[in-house]
Amino acid sequence: MRRIQFSLPAVLTAVLLALAPLAEPYAYNPWTTMSGAGNAVVNPFIYTSSLNPFGMSVDVLGWYGFTPNFDIAVNAATLSFSSSGFSYGGSWVMPRYDFGNNNIAALQLKMTPSGTSMVFDVVPQYQFFWENDALAAELNAYVDVSIAGSSVGAKAGLYAAPVFKLFKSLYLFCEIDPAYTFGSAPAFDLGIVPGITLLFNEGKHQICIGVPLGNVVHVAGGSTAVGVSPGVAVWYWTAIETAKK
Repeated sequence: MRRIQFSLPAVLTAVLLALAPLAEPYAYNPWTTMSGAGNAVVNPFIYTSSLNPFGMSVDVLGWYGFTPNFDIAVNAATLSFSSSGFSYGGSWVMPRYDFGNNNIAALQLKMTPSGTSMVFDVVPQYQFFWENDALAAELNAYVDVSIAGSSVGAKAGLYAAPVFKLFKSLYLFCEIDPAYTFGSAPAFDLGIVPGITLLFNEGKHQICIGVPLGNVVHVAGGSTAVGVSPGVAVWYWTAIETAKK
């Protein structure tokens, strides 16, 4: 999965108009904390699985909090960049509900083009977040059911990250992302994503820079492969307070 994020200049200009200080995610992949009632969150991603700029993708992602316990994330489009320009790489929507203390249930619904057809994914998730002045812990557990025509596949996994608050404006994290693919060709993969998060203006603006190392361990068909394939993954986060006071 996923993403490097930057905001476009026009988006940044709008963001600066009305900012809401909220709890927010720190590590690269896990989704954590609610958006807050009446808050629109700008959260674009830019990412590449290699250091080749022509392998880069952009997620046009935002959130809106309807109540303190309910929000929806929408990735309007994933745009993949190549030497011939951008191509559409899919969209998704994810409603979430917080049962209290950042114990969040989510349902991500994705569609991704594959040739002349679409692949649809239904991804129920449990999301959790905890922090104190020195540390934070982020966790997503998910089951991904993929539907492509008459073919159905399933994968289950975690995005888990301890976060170390080195300074007020600099956090260090290291994700551990195991996943198991079910079916006639089962496989186990272990991804690792170290990185940093930079916080500006008391956390009202955040930039996460991760270095996905790819599937560091891949186990399938009775064999095990170990390797590193570094990429770059960046997102930007801020919240715009839209509710009337």
